[in-house]
Amino acid sequence: MKPSPSQARQPLKTADAATPAYPLAPLLVETKEAAAILGLSVSTLEKWRFFNTPGTPRVVRIGRACRYRLVDLKEWVAHLDEARPGPAADDH
Repeated sequence: MKPSPSQARQPLKTADAATPAYPLAPLLVETKEAAAILGLSVSTLEKWRFFNTPGTPRVVRIGRACRYRLVDLKEWVAHLDEARPGPAADDH
């Protein structure tokens, strides 16, 4: 039996009430979610994936499904900021 959506979002009970354990964020996101996180269109990510464009976020394939690891998306954005010439964004 599946838990209802309200049950799935409840904090997990722990022995120590001072440190409640919350469910982890998803490790993998779909193309639509990855595009929203990165501020790109879904078609851009799909084209990069189709043409195997170098220097783009890594894709995890589970059967026919394509997913993106949140860690990879964050690292990719951090790498873009490091590779950009000129002053850093917070130097303005």
